[in-house]
Amino acid sequence: MKARFISLILIALVAGSSIPASAADDPAIPEVLEPWVPWVLRDYPSFACPQLDGARLCAWPGRLELVLGSTGGTFKVD
Repeated sequence: MKARFISLILIALVAGSSIPASAADDPAIPEVLEPWVPWVLRDYPSFACPQLDGARLCAWPGRLELVLGSTGGTFKVD
């Protein structure tokens, strides 16, 4: 169970880090259509949430504590 939860965290972190800063930064969107992106995504606020088994996870399953430094970091999940 704990290994599955840690895997879920790692998947969420990797998926979250691969999401572009905005959908308009996606090279697949033609420049002429970029002004439409906010309008198109307005009804899909969970679009940027990571997916697990086809379901979007927009809420963190617990408290996450990060301790980050210049040479590394640790995390703790409650």
